[in-house]
Amino acid sequence: FIVPVLAGSIVRSAVLDVNLSGMELTQTMAELLHRAGHDLSLTPATDGDRPIPPVTVARNVKELGIEVFPTSLEAHLGTSPYMARSVLNRSDAPVKDVYVGSRKFSLGWERFLCAETIFLDDGSAGIDHGPIHRAVLAAIDATVRAVDEGEVEDVGSRDKALRDELLKRVVLSGGSAAIAGLPERLGYELDRLVRQPAAASSPSA
Repeated sequence: FIVPVLAGSIVRSAVLDVNLSGMELTQTMAELLHRAGHDLSLTPATDGDRPIPPVTVARNVKELGIEVFPTSLEAHLGTSPYMARSVLNRSDAPVKDVYVGSRKFSLGWERFLCAETIFLDDGSAGIDHGPIHRAVLAAIDATVRAVDEGEVEDVGSRDKALRDELLKRVVLSGGSAAIAGLPERLGYELDRLVRQPAAASSPSA
């Protein structure tokens, strides 16, 4: 959820649902690892009769290696992130090695492609109001409206001033909040979004 809090109270009319679970990111990572040619079959040396399920291996790889690219991956690569096969075949990926047990996984663009779904403006992330940066801004603008309409306590700031204050106070929590690069990319996307004329005028709309 995106939960705006003002003067110590939740602004309930501005709460938005973020229907994106860690398991969905794990499944995305599993598919990307498979497309990239990684072998997800793994049997621990201490218990040779019980292989580790591939989805568990993918989850561990995700938790160790997933990272958010600092800017739009599509703009950087010059191609849609949906063209996964062509992206994964590129030789210019910044490689990161992670280990699950003794198995080494050399991760290229797949570690960035997995997290990019959070920022894709196509509804695939399952977030109200689009990708996470648009949803955060929508919740902030709904909070500003709630103050203007007297729904919540007046905190001394209104309209653009209040919006600017709230943009500086975005806090991430939960397991996926630990994804490397997520706070920086969210800040980057929010900055780009508020500079757009339509977004910049919304608090007083």
